[in-house]
Amino acid sequence: MTTEAGRTDGDSWGPAHSVGATATMVAASRAVASQGPDALLDDPLADPLVRAVGLEPFIRIVDGEIDFEDDPLFSRQPRAAR
Repeated sequence: MTTEAGRTDGDSWGPAHSVGATATMVAASRAVASQGPDALLDDPLADPLVRAVGLEPFIRIVDGEIDFEDDPLFSRQPRAAR
């Protein structure tokens, strides 16, 4: 049997694969945005979720080992047009 989205009854995916990895990437972004005294949001579950999934690049982002602050596409700081 196939669902409307093209999934089948026997398929499977997890938080480290396919759409699950995308959700984990979003959780990593939310975890970073929740850090520090000037946090943009408060998501206490984002960090533990990223760590539980165990995808090393996302854990490194949460730990600050990979820094996207210099890239305006990933920066938490708003930037004005110059």
